[in-house]
Amino acid sequence: MVKKQKLKKAFTKHVDHLKKVKKPPTNAKAPQPGKSPKGNAARKITPRIQFPYTESDVILLVGEGTKPDTRLDPVYQCIDLLPPGNFSFAHALSEKLHGAATIIATAYDSEETAREKYPDIDDHLSAITELGGETLFEVDATTLHKNKRLKNKKFTKIVFNFPHVGAGIKDQDRNILTNQSLLLSFLSTSHILLTSPTDPLPSKSHTPPPPGQIHITVKEGEPYDSWNIRAQAKATDVLICSTSFQFIPSLYPGYEHRRTIGFADGVSKGDNEDINKRSCRTYVFVRKEDGEVGEEKKKRKKDDSDSEDN
Repeated sequence: MVKKQKLKKAFTKHVDHLKKVKKPPTNAKAPQPGKSPKGNAARKITPRIQFPYTESDVILLVGEGTKPDTRLDPVYQCIDLLPPGNFSFAHALSEKLHGAATIIATAYDSEETAREKYPDIDDHLSAITELGGETLFEVDATTLHKNKRLKNKKFTKIVFNFPHVGAGIKDQDRNILTNQSLLLSFLSTSHILLTSPTDPLPSKSHTPPPPGQIHITVKEGEPYDSWNIRAQAKATDVLICSTSFQFIPSLYPGYEHRRTIGFADGVSKGDNEDINKRSCRTYVFVRKEDGEVGEEKKKRKKDDSDSEDN
């Protein structure tokens, strides 16, 4: 009898406890298959963004300024392609790496033309110099290996953000071909300045230099997809695309995207609106002898597998 009373008392206590436990709202929707979770659940699975540059890098930035004869392209309606000609990217990158990395930022424009286009350029140039960087003008991205000021230098990263000829060509097919030619010329020669594990050891270093990389950032969608950047690299017979990643302007505080014609009130857009409204992607190229990795390796394996199946 005593045992039954104890069991009854324990059961009553358990029922009272269950009544106090909060029940989930009846209108709560279970996540549906194929749909991404929202809110806290989404934040938990969001991968951490890895910054693509390090303090030990030796970086060459090209296209930080553009040709003096560029103008609006009516076919593209000046989709605001275009390189950060005011050197703000170089400034932002120098700040991000605390001046520890070696950075040389170059522009196609003459210094005089660049100053005319971008009234705020002095602030960026001064900051880059103070952080230990160097700025060079009248540097052609398609003949870097012939530039006397870059001769005998090697870089772990060569970066060309939003390349574009800016020639005002109205015919879309010709415009695509011209930009493909720019990319091919750049890729065909810039790899000569990349570091390689087979290079002589740097002074006071016992570690071979890492394989150098070329980074090219473009917007996604047309006409950029038609440039077929990977095909231009393959045509060099030297380079392969090792990987690609989303370009995120917010990683570079102070970076201000600029068009080739410079900044104009009422025409140019601030706060990186032009590149934030459309996804941008950075493609990473390495020399073949430095290894097939990333996207190209996966693609090759898939192609091999498909061949075996057939």
